[in-house]
Amino acid sequence: MDVILNLTEGMPLKDRVRARRLHIKATDTYVDQCPLKESDPIGFEVFYTKLSQSINNARDLARQVAASPEIREMGESVLGLFTAEGDAICLSPGLMVHVRTMSRAIKWMIDND
Repeated sequence: MDVILNLTEGMPLKDRVRARRLHIKATDTYVDQCPLKESDPIGFEVFYTKLSQSINNARDLARQVAASPEIREMGESVLGLFTAEGDAICLSPGLMVHVRTMSRAIKWMIDND
């Protein structure tokens, strides 16, 4: 299991974000290992594909009900699933510039209570 996850279990969210940032800075990696991917690569891909398809379906639904022509007609949006620390797990197609702003917004809210 990822060492950082073991160390941060039970910590307040703000401290977990700090620990994650330190881990990334020290190792240049988000996680040291992914046990599910290593033990069952096909199961991991099936799981990730289901997440991805759920996000894509949500984006399609949002486009159908959107009042904005930019979203409805041009699809200028992106939906994502993020960790509690504000890091992207799975993203829909769309304007990727929004991914960075969504992540930063989540982390800003955590940092500023």
